[in-house]
Amino acid sequence: MLKSASCLSLLLLLAGASLPASFGFSADKERPKILGYQPLSPLVLSNLDLDHFEMGRHLKEGSEESFVKAKRVYEEGAHTKPFAILTLLAPLEIELKNGDLVAGETPNQDTIAGTVIGDHPIGSMQLAIIYNASTRDCSVGASWNPQTQGCFKPAGSIFLKDREGIAIPYNYDPEEDNQNRMSLQKLSTHAKHQMYVCNDEDCPFRLYARYVEYYGNFTYADHWIQAAFNGGRTDLADSNGNFEHYGFEARADIISKAAIFLNLWMSIQFQLDHAVASCDSSTCEVKDHCNDESVHSWDLAVGWYAGSLAGPDIISSEDSRFLHHLAEKRCISFNTCDGLHGQSLVNKEMFDLFSAGQELLTLSKCSDANEIKDRISRLMLVPLIQDALWHAHINDVKPEAILKEKHAAQKISAGAATVAAAILPMIDSCDPQAAYSVYDNLRTGHDASFETVKLALESTYECLGIKCEDVGGLYMGNRDEYIEGAEPCGHLQASNGDVPATIEQENHGFSKLDVTLIVICSILGAIVLFGTSYLASAYVKNHKVMNHLPPLEAFEASESAEDPALKVDDGEAA
Repeated sequence: MLKSASCLSLLLLLAGASLPASFGFSADKERPKILGYQPLSPLVLSNLDLDHFEMGRHLKEGSEESFVKAKRVYEEGAHTKPFAILTLLAPLEIELKNGDLVAGETPNQDTIAGTVIGDHPIGSMQLAIIYNASTRDCSVGASWNPQTQGCFKPAGSIFLKDREGIAIPYNYDPEEDNQNRMSLQKLSTHAKHQMYVCNDEDCPFRLYARYVEYYGNFTYADHWIQAAFNGGRTDLADSNGNFEHYGFEARADIISKAAIFLNLWMSIQFQLDHAVASCDSSTCEVKDHCNDESVHSWDLAVGWYAGSLAGPDIISSEDSRFLHHLAEKRCISFNTCDGLHGQSLVNKEMFDLFSAGQELLTLSKCSDANEIKDRISRLMLVPLIQDALWHAHINDVKPEAILKEKHAAQKISAGAATVAAAILPMIDSCDPQAAYSVYDNLRTGHDASFETVKLALESTYECLGIKCEDVGGLYMGNRDEYIEGAEPCGHLQASNGDVPATIEQENHGFSKLDVTLIVICSILGAIVLFGTSYLASAYVKNHKVMNHLPPLEAFEASESAEDPALKVDDGEAA
């Protein structure tokens, strides 16, 4: 056995095995786009959606054994931020610092780069390295189908960037010694120290503090999920859930949804807030990269919103699983899709704002970026509110198609309670009575009054900073009309071309033609006024990026006779 790393380095040099200049360190390579968004930093996606996908496969099996497997993936991770713990063949003869760049080889002799985790003094016999590439070929951890072809090979050498000629020999067990630094559970269990008990200027994170105050628990999200795994009750300060009488299918739906609606949603909000809070608005030059930390947090938020399965453009968005997917699914039910591409108007605006915010951060325009962040934060509530309304309506009217499916009633009740848990602290901050009405109607094991839930939620829209047109109304695409009583707030729906009775009763003698002309003129006047106001505002702001609302275009209904407003969820998280 070689007695020192430097000895092997000398042999490698004599054999012509010195480290090429480009060995694994192509930092300037353009990163893949995320639904049209161009990230500027590495490790953006973190593959959390792959953890969610694998967890979901186990949950779907619906057995005690499969739930144990799903829980391991949830707690330990399987695909997210993999790192290796290498055993060195000789004591380390040089000091390695946290963040040092290194590289090695995969079993297929491909180069793979990594970053040292923690400080390693001279004499260390182990070396922890996180893989820099967001690879799906190195997924071990709690995975029940480990992939090691993208990990470091079982025995080899680690090379150091900018230190040509130094090679550190090692060996390790790829299936035992590759772990994960991130998991869906850690989004919740690490939140206290990341968002509340910390020394940053943006600490405590006010949104997280609001949820902690409401639930009386720093790990409220994980607490909700653990109760579902165990088939028990939550023990929170407010709005508890009881899952004791739910079967595997309903509990699986709770876990799958809560991981996104509770754990991930808050983490995205925090990353956006941290990006703005850490922004340096001084006379920093872009070339100095003084806002790299801000941009990285912003990029990470976008990656988590979409997930690694989302493609480079909106056309390839069908495989997304996270909040982006929920917005796409609910826009069909609520007539809030873009008529041209069928894209959710929420997502359309969100990704415009994501790109605008990133640019503002790179230019150190922190105040402007904060305005963008605030609008994104409010928009992220919209798909959750839509989902709450959808569940309330199904739980109220109980369509026959729903009741025919096995465990469907339990699943709808479980989904209603979980999405309610995700928004109740926000509703409570606006109106505690409205929050109680939502909870009382959507809590586990209870029937819902859709009208009560709808009125309670709508009463808080202004406080929440969203609008009726953001949320829309439950829509029957096959009939090209809203469900009666489920229209967007303030919407008056005509029937067979007639003016609604409420208008005819108050037209004070005007004919239908008069009323129609008045409405048309009012609309044209509003358009002119809006256009003039917009141009003046744009001039005053000197073309500054504004928080705009995209126009609500007519949704082109599907040819399918199936009513998307009443369609049962397919079991996916969102």
